[in-house]
Amino acid sequence: MIIWQFDDPMDPTYAVATRRGTWEPLAGKMCPECSGSGQKRIRPLIIEWEPGSNLVGDFVWPGLGGDVIVSEPAMTALDEHFSGFELAPVEMRENSERSARVRSTRIVAFPYRGVRLFDLWVNCWVHMIPELSSVELGNVCSTCGRKEYELRGVERWETTWNQERLELVKHHHPRKANQGLFVRAQDMQGADIFRVYEFPGCILCTDAVKELVEGNAFTNVRFLEMGEVIENE
Repeated sequence: MIIWQFDDPMDPTYAVATRRGTWEPLAGKMCPECSGSGQKRIRPLIIEWEPGSNLVGDFVWPGLGGDVIVSEPAMTALDEHFSGFELAPVEMRENSERSARVRSTRIVAFPYRGVRLFDLWVNCWVHMIPELSSVELGNVCSTCGRKEYELRGVERWETTWNQERLELVKHHHPRKANQGLFVRAQDMQGADIFRVYEFPGCILCTDAVKELVEGNAFTNVRFLEMGEVIENE
């Protein structure tokens, strides 16, 4: 069973949002060595819409992929078939200064009256299988013990500037055979949407989720091949 990552296709056709005020209060000081705080994202997810488009896709990306907002039709389909997540609320606020500056630019209207949106709050967390996963341990903070891993061999997109054509060019790098992230099926306990402790910024899913999303032509999302679920070792 393949592991896929929900990914932002960076399609300018669709509206973009920014997270605002969605973190727990900082309990202590940041680590002086690595600047880590252990601060966690809390609910509700609060966003502001950015100028550029007023077309809201079935998936909205308020950040760098660590969180995703899903439309009611898409969330209903996911909720009917899969587990590993909760339907969490999304709140919106208007930046009056930004609104005044972009009156001539398209932006999602406030107050929002579009399709209902949900925060895809993932509650299934598993550990990777370190001896199978193609990871390298990077920095280990000697003060707080925080570890950073680098995952190799997974599918990715890269954008570079072509000086001759004077434009950005996208390059696709497929997943390499037998590389990537490996997890145990028994740890997932039947969930199809999950996160991995070692890479908390990724929302992952199984083949069945990818097939449902693509089969229903839900918009503004793509999937990257990240690894495999191991049924039996």
